[in-house]
Amino acid sequence: MITATDNYLPKNGQYGLRCFGRLLDSCLLGGWCRSVTVELRLRLREFGFSRQAAHLPHSRVLADLGQTLDSDIAASAQQPLERDGSTALLTVAVAMEVPNLEAVFADTGHEHPLTYEYVDYLSDWLQQQGHPPIRRIKADFTHSMQRRRAYLLRVASGEIEDQFGKRRHTRETAARAAEAMQTTGNPFLDLSILKGRFPSTRRRFCSEELKRNPIIEQVFMPMMDGDNMVLSWQGVRADESAARRWLPECDEVGGGLFNFRPILRWTVEDVFDAHRHMGLKPNPLYTMGMGRVGCMPCIHCRKDELWNIAQRFPEVIDHVEDMERQVRLASKRGMSTFFAIADNKGSGIREVVEWAKTSHGGKQYDLFRVLPDGPACTSIYGLCE
Repeated sequence: MITATDNYLPKNGQYGLRCFGRLLDSCLLGGWCRSVTVELRLRLREFGFSRQAAHLPHSRVLADLGQTLDSDIAASAQQPLERDGSTALLTVAVAMEVPNLEAVFADTGHEHPLTYEYVDYLSDWLQQQGHPPIRRIKADFTHSMQRRRAYLLRVASGEIEDQFGKRRHTRETAARAAEAMQTTGNPFLDLSILKGRFPSTRRRFCSEELKRNPIIEQVFMPMMDGDNMVLSWQGVRADESAARRWLPECDEVGGGLFNFRPILRWTVEDVFDAHRHMGLKPNPLYTMGMGRVGCMPCIHCRKDELWNIAQRFPEVIDHVEDMERQVRLASKRGMSTFFAIADNKGSGIREVVEWAKTSHGGKQYDLFRVLPDGPACTSIYGLCE
């Protein structure tokens, strides 16, 4: 997301805004949001983004206070950017000459090395455009793990009984979990150990704990001092999920924080067109068959994508297997797997990779999946030449 901050003063129930230093002066929030979108469309056309600009209708202002900020990259500081649309959003901000731009990368600790290299590449490009380098932030669970360990030791000693959850720690499992409650320097793994389980599609606490909360605490809160308006640009697109399909392009969160989603109506093609227009390469993982670039692998990883990861990056599977071993020690059941199945028994990463080799139904191996050699470039977005 990109966050622009600017001083504001109440004027007869309106905000006196100087957003980007160019937008229309004092107006109501609704009128201001429409002005931002009109200005964005005009500026994009000036810079050649005519196709993308066509996807930006006049904004509707809707009160949607329950939406979260699922962000990988933020542009802060006055300004914070995010997800696979983060680079496209960054190109828009640079093209619009957004002032006080600071890009922020929320590091989950579970990214592929190529993604970290790509963040460095973007950081260098951003500095060439006259902006500060990308700022990296991480969630820190040290204090939470210390408190959890102290609690588990009390349970293990018999001083108290476990009071949390349907399944509760025994003295033996509490002692084992307390021993495992040590920070590793990897926020994703630390969070999983703290929870005694990996995130899942039903309990998707990873985005909130590893991305949203660190950005709010380390980026937004220092800016929200009562004298600033914080405009949060979010690089989400409507066709990414059913929930995002109904997001407004602009809304108010409260406390001087507003959301703005300038690429909400963009298509995937528009995103990569923006890369090409600004002379930026996409993350190389997109040319290796990955549908989403972020955690490697993501808990929402597709079957084909998991098999592709196992073929190209076997060390990633080794790493996940090692994480399963560590999280298992902190689990009440003594079992925790990266991918869970409906009966809650789960399957270890090796078993899931074997399943990924099969065709529909999971009982027969697919010849084309198990062949050792495949094309060097496999992009579901048509990025291979």
